[in-house]
Amino acid sequence: MSFKESYRTVLTQVHPDNQLGSNSIVLLDEICQKIIHVMTVNAKEVMIKDHKRRILKDHIRQSISNILIDELQKHALIEGEKGMRNVSQFIFPINKTARYMRIVFNIDEDSVKYMSYVIEYLFAEIIELSGSVCKDMIKIRISPDHIKLAINNDTELYDLVIDKCKMKL
Repeated sequence: MSFKESYRTVLTQVHPDNQLGSNSIVLLDEICQKIIHVMTVNAKEVMIKDHKRRILKDHIRQSISNILIDELQKHALIEGEKGMRNVSQFIFPINKTARYMRIVFNIDEDSVKYMSYVIEYLFAEIIELSGSVCKDMIKIRISPDHIKLAINNDTELYDLVIDKCKMKL
């Protein structure tokens, strides 16, 4: 299960001249799965403290506040709220996000939608920075090394992917 088309849609919005290699898609999928898992596990902890039986949008919102830092946190919360208000078309499919989230616990539909908008924002950031690294190296195809460099050079993404998600890039 891959978000391949979602990544490509985001890429055409931020860097229309770039392409994603298949290894880059694999790496982005690994990062995406891990971020969704970490946020959902944290939301489950918030849900338990809240004495609820389902993870609600407010639990996801609190999870984002617990996990993301600074501008990344602020913008992720804004994008989640904006998406819920506008009910725009999802670039990141809800059904795939839900599958990753339901592995952990029972999830409210609004929380899945909220998470999809937040994931879409986070990957727009990762893909935009990776595309910039790629262009700086005078390349067209974004490689896993471009993604790794982009994450390592951004303190907020580094904190999320390396520190909070415990990924080794």
